[in-house]
Amino acid sequence: MTGLPRTELLGGAAAYGVGDDRPVRALTVSRHDQRVDIGRRIQDWAARAGVTALTTPHKTAVVGLVIGDPDPGARPEGLTIALGPAGTLEHLPEPFAGASRVRATAVQVGHRGVADLETLSWRMGITASPETTELLRRRHLTPLRGEGEFGQFLLETVRAYLDHGMSIPRAAASIPVHVNTLRYRLKRFQELTGADLHEPQDLIEVSWALATEHRSAAQDPDPLGDEST
Repeated sequence: MTGLPRTELLGGAAAYGVGDDRPVRALTVSRHDQRVDIGRRIQDWAARAGVTALTTPHKTAVVGLVIGDPDPGARPEGLTIALGPAGTLEHLPEPFAGASRVRATAVQVGHRGVADLETLSWRMGITASPETTELLRRRHLTPLRGEGEFGQFLLETVRAYLDHGMSIPRAAASIPVHVNTLRYRLKRFQELTGADLHEPQDLIEVSWALATEHRSAAQDPDPLGDEST
């Protein structure tokens, strides 16, 4: 059962009339700050999202079940809530394993709010294939380290360029810098890394590498939800 308190969760679910045939989603939230009442924040989110949340502390996380389809417009206060795929009580290990993988990826890419497979999409590959992640970091990030602070400006520029649909005027306005400055920085990034920001494969690789830049800010102390226990 991947070390999760199945009996307690099943008992709580039964009290809410959740049968084995009713779809539910596993939930997990990391407990980085012991001073924060995560349980209360989850319940506040659940009330606004129109769902029922049953939770319990488990090692370095809070785990539980979400009953119902949460309103995507409801955001939890200061939390990243990872949800597994819809499943049934009979097959809890699969949803919990999925939620643990979602949580690990959300922490690594700095995603805040509610995270699931649909919202993280290709970013799930960052933790699923660490060899690929390290390869792309070496290819597209390591060459910038020798540039010092300017290397950070290059990263900011490329991120703005990708976030604004590769529109140079919109990207320049968002930083903000002159459009010619943005063009120069993009050119310099391509010279340093060998990436071609007009090639789909290189765009995927650069996006993948940039997504990992959030990971040093908030590492998950239990990235896989202790699935082996």
